[in-house]
Amino acid sequence: DAVRRTLRGLLDASAALTKDPSPAARILGEATPALGDPLEAVKAVPPASLKDNLAFFGLAGEAPVTYDELYRSASALAVKLGLAARPVPADETRDLGPLRYVAEARGP
Repeated sequence: DAVRRTLRGLLDASAALTKDPSPAARILGEATPALGDPLEAVKAVPPASLKDNLAFFGLAGEAPVTYDELYRSASALAVKLGLAARPVPADETRDLGPLRYVAEARGP
């Protein structure tokens, strides 16, 4: 339940930031002044929406890269660098229950 509430909060924050990025940009600018114009930074790389997350995890829609692709690439690199003996299958590293729950609760 805590994971679902956290995920819901993150997605709500993402939606709020998309509607009005000014408050987030102000906080970002205070935290990382070397970033440059924080409003431009937020607009250039907006947060992932529920739709983006569903596509990334292969639950709905299409994404430029999926979790499985990214994970396999990172795992192969970890093995090559000697940081892991063998890659763990991507499906053993995720629990999509909370994301599915939030998506169903929000509806189409």
